[in-house]
Amino acid sequence: MGRSLSPLDPDAPQEVRELAASLRDIATAAGYANVAALVQDVGRSSATAVYDAFNARRVPTEDVLRRILKACNSAYTLRWENRLRAARSAEAGAKTDASQAEPAPPPVAPLVRTSLSPPLRELPVAVHGRDDLLAVLRERVAAPNGRMQVLHGLGGSGKTALALAVARNALNVGAQVFWIDATTEHGIDAAMRQAAWALGLTDEQLDDASSRGLSPVDAVWDHLERAPRAWLLVFDNVDDRALANAGCRTPGDGTGWLRAGRRGLTLVTTRIRDAELWGTDTERWPVDVLPPEAGADVLLDLAPRAGDREDAVRLAETLGGLPLALRHAGAMLRRTTEGTAGLLSARQGFRVRTFADYGAEFGASGISFLDRGARQALDLDETEVRHRALVSRTWELSLDLLEQSGLPEARVVMRVLSCFGLDPFPLDLLDPAALAASGVIGSPPDVDRLDRALEALNALCLVDVREVQLGGAGRANHLTVHRLVLQATRVRLDQEAPQVRRDVGRAAAAALEVAAAPAPELDANWAYWRTLSGHATSALAGVDLGDESALLPVLRSALRCFAYHWFVRDFAAGETLAADVLAASAGLPDDHALRLIARDRYALAYLSGEAECAEYRTAWQGLRRQFGDLDPDVMISHHNLLARGAWGGEDAAARVEETYDLLLRRTRVHGEYHPYTFLTWWLYVDTLAEVGRADEAEELVDGLSARIGSTAELGDVALETRHRLAHWLDDRERFEAAEQLYRSVLATLDTAGEPSRRLESQGLRRCLQKNLERQGRDKDVLAAREEYVAWLAENVPADDHERLNATHEYADCLKDAGRYAAAEALLRQVEEIRRGYADDASPALRDDRHCLAHVLFALGRREEALELVRASVSTTEPPEGVFDDTYRRHLFCLVNTVRRTSPEEAERRTREYLAWAATVGGTVPGVLAAECVLALLAHDAGALPAADARQRLETLRGRHQENDSPDEVETRLIDDYCTELAS
Repeated sequence: MGRSLSPLDPDAPQEVRELAASLRDIATAAGYANVAALVQDVGRSSATAVYDAFNARRVPTEDVLRRILKACNSAYTLRWENRLRAARSAEAGAKTDASQAEPAPPPVAPLVRTSLSPPLRELPVAVHGRDDLLAVLRERVAAPNGRMQVLHGLGGSGKTALALAVARNALNVGAQVFWIDATTEHGIDAAMRQAAWALGLTDEQLDDASSRGLSPVDAVWDHLERAPRAWLLVFDNVDDRALANAGCRTPGDGTGWLRAGRRGLTLVTTRIRDAELWGTDTERWPVDVLPPEAGADVLLDLAPRAGDREDAVRLAETLGGLPLALRHAGAMLRRTTEGTAGLLSARQGFRVRTFADYGAEFGASGISFLDRGARQALDLDETEVRHRALVSRTWELSLDLLEQSGLPEARVVMRVLSCFGLDPFPLDLLDPAALAASGVIGSPPDVDRLDRALEALNALCLVDVREVQLGGAGRANHLTVHRLVLQATRVRLDQEAPQVRRDVGRAAAAALEVAAAPAPELDANWAYWRTLSGHATSALAGVDLGDESALLPVLRSALRCFAYHWFVRDFAAGETLAADVLAASAGLPDDHALRLIARDRYALAYLSGEAECAEYRTAWQGLRRQFGDLDPDVMISHHNLLARGAWGGEDAAARVEETYDLLLRRTRVHGEYHPYTFLTWWLYVDTLAEVGRADEAEELVDGLSARIGSTAELGDVALETRHRLAHWLDDRERFEAAEQLYRSVLATLDTAGEPSRRLESQGLRRCLQKNLERQGRDKDVLAAREEYVAWLAENVPADDHERLNATHEYADCLKDAGRYAAAEALLRQVEEIRRGYADDASPALRDDRHCLAHVLFALGRREEALELVRASVSTTEPPEGVFDDTYRRHLFCLVNTVRRTSPEEAERRTREYLAWAATVGGTVPGVLAAECVLALLAHDAGALPAADARQRLETLRGRHQENDSPDEVETRLIDDYCTELAS
């Protein structure tokens, strides 16, 4: 910048020269070639002040200094405040020394009049997703309630757009609207005076008020409350606490510029949601991100030719529903679909023209791609306004404010979190000791300052706090951050000096290892690990492989995460992680413990045969040399080797002995009821059975079963063992003990809430129902079916096949229990859903209608029931040669129903069945039962004497019993017919 600047003023005080030199240094570091370029970003109205500051001719105001620092991507910190104060003091002293005469009165600064009209040009075509809030605010404009209205939310969440919509409505109903840029105290003061003058306040009235001891603030507000017209005051972007509190104890207390009025409405947009700051005399309205459908509306308004609604919804989800990001995306797509943007890119084979294109490019290029949609805003003079319009920069303004207020830890917190994933963050990821040891905060750590930093981030909507279920009744607070905020923070971190990036990376790695301390194999910790696993994976993907101080703790954490995935049977995630860990460890020495463990886990996930065993053997022997036989990882590799049938001995006895020795070591290290101990215990049982010692194996299982039966807390026993034992007991008809274990395992799975084990939970619920049926406990079966249907409703879609079948079965049980109305309601619900995707020939749909018919019969609605059964039989008669058991069952239901009221229909249907069965060939179930029906019809008609009919039925029953595997339904029908005739 030297060529565009004069030498520093030699007559200026040393402090003024030092301030100017520091400004030159920071501008050069920011890449400015000359002051003219800097002035474009600071604002042309401040050009003289900027040149004077850089040449040491005059000390800048605080406002100008803040603008210069923002343009240079720096913050107004305490260091800069001290420099400014020293320079001002020195400048004032120099002026006093230079003149002994009576000083001239200071020049009166001219009033800078700016437009107070709302910038309606920035209002979108429509404000989507805010209908309810807009309606409330319009009511407040029409009838002010004496309370200040505060719209608070994350930067870019659409607060200003919402306020503009309110302002437009206020103008439409005749109110006078004043739009005030609240980013500087001077701007607020000047704008409020200008608003009062616009409402008729004169300078003489203001002077008269001052002479009466009334403050200018109160004088202006007194005039506003006597204004002839209703008004709306919008204070936009009140994001600095100092500005919010300017001239008052707290906003809304009636002493400062920001206060509620009776004649009009005061509306504030802010990033600060702190209720304590805004006080009780306000109504606070959160402005959150948009749901996908509303986000799609924003995109389609801006770029209607960029794709269909489905693609727009997907892009809105990708962008996290943030209105600022949606507007940028839509603006860019509008230019590419309707204008000339991107034509040169198109010559090279790529031009973003659709929502799908944009989503793909955003995934590849990251958050900087979003800011291309803000291109039209880059000619704005004000740097702060420009930064608010950039997704990659807007939230840095909030961090700047916190740093200026003495909380630099807030930026540290956000940078550390940006090293992880998008899931809720366990607070352990911000372990104070780990952060201090890495040098990103002071040591020893000041936990109170970190807490205040978190409170401030929460108040500015940069982080939210959410309670997460961690098993049982346990819940814990986790942090959540919008995905674009995280990505933008990471982009800014990547632009920092290498040492800064290294320190943050090490801090994140150390904190992750602290967070990864809970044992991943224990089901009580699965809910915790479910939120942590994504962060471990993200940290592994972003770790500096050349920095072992960060790499090693991340590898250790990732290996524990692999154990979690394996124990919850999320094998796909475990396989991916095993490959990533092996790749990340490639730079470590071959005998490094983490490298050996990574090879072992990779073999478990991917390899088989001798290659798999060779990796286990290498890991086991290498780790054993370093840590001995009692190390947990040594025992894992040894177990894996034995489980694949590769043992050190020559015979079966040696294999059993080696497995038993490992079991003793695991019991010693982990305890008797630990998951790792039970893994080897079952391996020992299986080994005994495989070598011909099945009696010993069964004796062990019997002994374990007896111990578990007397254990008060079944949760002490590993989940896999309880599950396996339950089936073992069920097979041996020890139903009550099996039931107890089924319920214990289900309770554990429900508490853990592990999605990857949903199918296991589903299967266990089926097993429990069968178990209760075999015990003959009908009431308990009904309760179990009801619980199962409720569980399916929470875990699978409404049209899931298993959910529909389970609901049908539950309705059947309700029918058997005499609860016909409830059964009918459920069956109609199931039938309606199935009808949406299945035709009338669907066996499942026909069964739904058949069961519904039985319910209608029970309710006395015979004609409705017959209509359903006739429709099923008539419209779904199978083609020749094809057996259809559903058709057979429904036909006999119809025949038996109409046999006495319409024997002609019964005979016709029966003969149709026999004719169809003849085309199938072979032994067709139901043929002999049909012959019985014809005999009964003949007897009922008087054509066949009772004795002949009985002989005919007994003959048919004998032929049926001669079949190798008689059909159970047909057996029941024939027995019923014989009993009916005999009576």
